Amino acid sequence: MLTKELKSLIDKYCMGKEPTDAQLDQIMDLAISLNADSLEVANYIEEKQNGPTQEELDRIAKAEAERKAKEEAERKAKEEALRKAKEEAERKAKEEAERKAKEEADRKAKEEAERKAKEQAEAPVDKKAQAAAKRKATMQRKAEAKEWFEKAEKHRKNAEQKDAYQSYLKAAELGHAEAQYRLGECYSEGTGVKESLEEAFKWYRLAAEQGYVEAIGCLGYCYVEGEGVKQNREEGFRLLRQAAEKGDIDSRWFLGYCYKYGRGVTRNYTEAFKWFSRNEYSGFSPAALESKFELADCYEHGIGVKKSRSEAKRLYKSIAEYGHEGAQERLKKLSLLGFLF
Repeated sequence: MLTKELKSLIDKYCMGKEPTDAQLDQIMDLAISLNADSLEVANYIEEKQNGPTQEELDRIAKAEAERKAKEEAERKAKEEALRKAKEEAERKAKEEAERKAKEEADRKAKEEAERKAKEQAEAPVDKKAQAAAKRKATMQRKAEAKEWFEKAEKHRKNAEQKDAYQSYLKAAELGHAEAQYRLGECYSEGTGVKESLEEAFKWYRLAAEQGYVEAIGCLGYCYVEGEGVKQNREEGFRLLRQAAEKGDIDSRWFLGYCYKYGRGVTRNYTEAFKWFSRNEYSGFSPAALESKFELADCYEHGIGVKKSRSEAKRLYKSIAEYGHEGAQERLKKLSLLGFLF
């Protein structure tokens, strides 16, 4: 039997090729020194010469390695696919179980609700007790709204704008009409809260729906001017007249102003005079003062009424005393023209 050393030397010189004489001598020398069987050596040399070359062996080894690597990759890919498939199946099974559990819970909840509704329907109804409970709840809500409104008014008086806004909001959400109107003012003027004409319109509308006259007027103004809502002058003037007929000073002044100067409506001096004159004895709020000023101007220049400088003078004097600069200037002018005392 050939030794490993001898086989290695034969492999080196004879693998798929003829060894040189020197190489053959080296092989034989080693074989003799190892007392190797000469016939066995010759056969092994012939076997190696007729076998594949080292390059072919390397190529075969490489191909085998690639095959094994591919098989390993395919095995891992298959394992990963099986793992994912298992996870997906478990996920779907879990979702299905949860769906069924939810359906069962919903079914039971529905059955319970139907049972309670049936019991309630079959129970004797005490209408008087229900009405009393409803009245009590309404009174409690109104009392709470009033309390919040009063807090808001105190905050406003103390110029605590943000606190006033928050309190108005609480009262307004409880249905307090005046608080809803005041909240509309907050949003319109940006007092205690960021200005928002859309929010202002919303709260004016809610107050107007409860019949709050000033809010009806503001709602009309919003429609006429297109503030916080799409412009609709027909609806705006309808609401302004409604509020003006109910005594809203601002609406009377704004109607008179629009008719006198043709703002959003055809000029009509008779209508202008009519609405200004309705504010003659309405106190001394800004709108009342402006109405009296415009009314005096109508008398001075005969706009919508017979000219009467004495009436103009009387009206100018009545508001000049309250610091109305326009009226003070008109009185000076009339004085220079010799129409005063």
